[in-house]
Amino acid sequence: MYSKTPIFPGKKALIHSLTSAAFVSAASAAPLYWGQTTYSSGTIYDGTSSTASNWYTDEAGTMVSGSAPAASDELYFNTTPANAVGGTVIVDTNLNLESITFTTTEKTVLTHGADKQTISLGAGGITLEAGSGAVNIGQSSAQQLIVNVDASQTWTNNSDKALTVRYIATGSSAGGKTLTFSANGTGSISTPFKITDNGSAPISIVVDSAGTGSVNLNSATGSSAYRGGTTIIRGKLQTTSTLGNGDVTLGDTSGTYDATLSVKSSTFATDINVRAGSSGTKSLLNIYTAGTSSYTGNMVLDDDLFLSTSRDMSLSGDISGAGDLIKGQGNGDLTYTGTSTSSGDLTVDTGAFTLDETGSLTFEIGANGMNNQINGLSTDGINLDGSFNFDLIGASLVDGNSWSIVSASNVTYGATFSVVGFTEDADVWSNGSGFTFSEASGDLTYAIPEPSSAAFLLGAGILGFLSTSRRRRAAN
Repeated sequence: MYSKTPIFPGKKALIHSLTSAAFVSAASAAPLYWGQTTYSSGTIYDGTSSTASNWYTDEAGTMVSGSAPAASDELYFNTTPANAVGGTVIVDTNLNLESITFTTTEKTVLTHGADKQTISLGAGGITLEAGSGAVNIGQSSAQQLIVNVDASQTWTNNSDKALTVRYIATGSSAGGKTLTFSANGTGSISTPFKITDNGSAPISIVVDSAGTGSVNLNSATGSSAYRGGTTIIRGKLQTTSTLGNGDVTLGDTSGTYDATLSVKSSTFATDINVRAGSSGTKSLLNIYTAGTSSYTGNMVLDDDLFLSTSRDMSLSGDISGAGDLIKGQGNGDLTYTGTSTSSGDLTVDTGAFTLDETGSLTFEIGANGMNNQINGLSTDGINLDGSFNFDLIGASLVDGNSWSIVSASNVTYGATFSVVGFTEDADVWSNGSGFTFSEASGDLTYAIPEPSSAAFLLGAGILGFLSTSRRRRAAN
């Protein structure tokens, strides 16, 4: 519960407050409390934001403000007034606020009036305290109630209920803004319509959740999408569409936090970057249920990425970095059609994996037995129809060296399979410089090459010439 100094204290306190106020910045936020005095039914209140009598300057709801909320006000929807337990507030004028805090025990709805209104928020953001009921800001209709992010801020949900904000945008103030979502309880934070920004004020989204509640976002695509990118430091973000026009970054550079991106969409085109440094697990969950989900963005794996595919999933973007790609959960099949230059392992523990004929995998060959590989425990099948590319620049050229490239069961090499720079004879691929890859064993081996026939004949010719020359000199 909030403890606030009354706006109308005793005479001495009033003089003291006025004197002290001279030293307080003009930007300091004043608290206001919603406590509509007209009951709609029972203890549920309803009212309009422009009605001054609906607002109080004290937490107990005994002092009417005399004016509607103004810029820099901190607004509280609290449980102390007997009638402030939930209901609907019609925002019939634009509001410019520092922050909004909810401790109401039942559901609170903020909706628009006759025209499209906005709620512009400063750095204080939005907070649902523990025990708060669900909060909806904006409802599905032609007229929208838009929440403008006028400064970088955090929206925190400490409750077990949902915070739903339909439409998020950046206001007219220039400069990039960061909006951080912290689902610190079991309740969610959701944006079911879209997040957008304007040309002078791109917005970046950060998920930093200490609880088990998820952050659920939908974003428009193209020019109406936000451009600042998305970072999941810890917690879970779920989306039903491509996330803006920036990259998604998974994980932090320190700590033990898990970071999860869950996608429920037929197509996901956002690039994904996986951060190294922390010991937490970084996961990509495919929860699309209507068919194969296509991921067309590129991936930079500076750390391991775990895939969970309950349904079929295809990757077509380029993959780079040193992290492993691990298909560890779900029986859905995974197909890769892109170009991977990653030096990490590909692990397939569940479901089938197919390297499409348009796809390619790179294997970095080093000292004896040192290389990335395809491995796993899945018995559903590994189908290799694309190409392998062996990076031999750092390979140790010692006779008898070998490298395990495919270490898995139930492996099939298709008719379109190839090894770049190698030629095939009876399922054995050779490059003519001592390297051989066997489909049967899945191993790459090195043997010091024997002299070629041409080199042998050339050497023999030179020796014959020298021998003839010596005989001629001896005869003379």
